[in-house]
Amino acid sequence: MVAIKEICLDTLSKYKDSIKRETKIMKNLDHPNIVTLHDTIIDDTTDNIYLVLEYFERGDFSKFLKKRPLKEKFAKKYLKQLADGLKYLLENKIIHRDLKPQNILVSSLGDIKITDFGFARYFDNDMVIQTICGSPMYMAPEIMKKKKYDFKSDLWSVGIIFYEMLVGRTPFKAKNIFDLMRQIDKNNIKLPEDIHISYDCKDLLFKLLKKDPEDRVSWEDFFNHP
Repeated sequence: MVAIKEICLDTLSKYKDSIKRETKIMKNLDHPNIVTLHDTIIDDTTDNIYLVLEYFERGDFSKFLKKRPLKEKFAKKYLKQLADGLKYLLENKIIHRDLKPQNILVSSLGDIKITDFGFARYFDNDMVIQTICGSPMYMAPEIMKKKKYDFKSDLWSVGIIFYEMLVGRTPFKAKNIFDLMRQIDKNNIKLPEDIHISYDCKDLLFKLLKKDPEDRVSWEDFFNHP
């Protein structure tokens, strides 16, 4: 059983480079927490591309969470799996740039796998990027403000996902991207009073959610956090 992602290049001509990049990146990935791309089929008669991917009948992580908080031990399990997948990507010099629960799939065994590499790209350690991409609710502040950013931007997205696991919702409720930017600027992220988590859990969560990327936890410290 496989999933087929159909991409019509005729209507998505401006995304041709992104689609080619996605297939090139995914073909080379092999990790238990990354979705497997089995094959790419190009139909010259219709100018369509078909990605043959692993199939997950349980759907994505957003559907799995159902806007309900997880116990810390389960949030820790999923964060560890997410970290393992991201560590593999970083070792291969890949930044995802669109991390969100909808781009994380849940296997029949209850494990998670990162998918959708349409915005992913290869990077150098000293490279800064200036293109806007990703989903606003999970997008790092430096990207939304059109500032130059580096591969630490994915850590903010991990922090928002982690908060959602623990609380059952994202830390911001905004009408649009401008409202979201205003809230991030003006408001400090807080945990609801009824959410009780360990010191280590809280420590990592707020180190991930530092608005200034310079203050944000490093990838190495994230992977090694207790």
